[in-house]
Amino acid sequence: MTAAFTRYAQTQSFVCGRDGRKIGSAVASVNPRLRDASGSPIGHIGQLEAESPDALAPVLSACESHLRGQSVHSVWAPSTGGAHRPHRLMTAGFETAAHLGEPRNPRWLPTALAQHGYSVQHAWSGYDLEPDQVQAFHARCASAASDPALTGRYGVEFPDFGDTVSLAARLHPLLDCVWASHFGYAPMDRDELVQQMPGMLTFMQPGDLAILRDRRSGADAGIAYVMRDAAIGRILLHTIAVSAAVRKTGAAYLLMEAGLGIGVRTGLPAIAVLVDQSFRAFDRISSPTRSYAVYGKKL
Repeated sequence: MTAAFTRYAQTQSFVCGRDGRKIGSAVASVNPRLRDASGSPIGHIGQLEAESPDALAPVLSACESHLRGQSVHSVWAPSTGGAHRPHRLMTAGFETAAHLGEPRNPRWLPTALAQHGYSVQHAWSGYDLEPDQVQAFHARCASAASDPALTGRYGVEFPDFGDTVSLAARLHPLLDCVWASHFGYAPMDRDELVQQMPGMLTFMQPGDLAILRDRRSGADAGIAYVMRDAAIGRILLHTIAVSAAVRKTGAAYLLMEAGLGIGVRTGLPAIAVLVDQSFRAFDRISSPTRSYAVYGKKL
C-alpha cells in the first residue's frame, strides 16, 4: 500500500496460521471514495493468499469480520481498494504465459470464493494476438482514424516522460475524466499517481503513452498506453480510454491506431490486456484467451 493511499483509506493486514505455520494472508481495506448504491463504503480483500480452499475460510472470515466492524455492507475480492490498485483474479487462460501485472492465482480460487457466497461483480478478457492479427486490426483502426472529421477535431500527442511530476499533473484530471464511469474506479490524489508512475514507466519507452487532444477546446479527451514485456517478448496493449463526451465519435480509433502501431513497428505479438467484456472489437480478429473477474458479496 502506498503512503498516499493509506492517508485516506483504512487498511488492516491479516495472517492466518495452523500448527505454527502460515496458511494464508490478506489485507482488508476500506476506500471511503468508493461506495455502493446505498452510499455505504465498499470493503475490499486484497493481496489474498491461501495454500488451499480450506485455508481460505479463516482468511476470509477474519477480513469480513473486520470490515463489518467498519460499517461495511458489501465486499469485493480480490481488490486492494479499487480499479486503480491491484484487483481481479484469473478465471481462464492459466496455460498462457503470464504477463506483467497479471494475477496468477490458484485455479481453485474462483470456485472457492463462490462456495463462500461470492459472485462475479465484473469481468474482463485478454486477447493474445499474433503479429499478423496486430497488423490486420491496426489497418482497420488506421482506416477509421483517417476520417477528416476525426483528424480535423482531434489530435494525438506523445508526452515526455522526463518530469513525472508534470506528467502526473496532466494525467491526473484526465484519468478521473476517462475512468469515471468504469467499474471500481474512485478518484485518487495526485501524489498517489506520482507514487505509482515510476513502476509503470519502467516498462515503457517514449511514444508508448498517447493522449487524445480536442483541437477545438484544447482539452485532453483520452489516453492510451502500451507496455513492453521483455520476459515474454510481447507488447501489452494496456489501456485505451476516452471521455464520455467523445465515446461515440470514433475518436478512440486514433488512440487504437497509435497503440497498435507500436506492435506493427516492432513486429512483436501483442496482448490486449484487461478488456471490458462489453467491448467486442477484438472479437473480430481473435477469441479471448484469458479472463478475469472481481468477486463480491453482501456482508
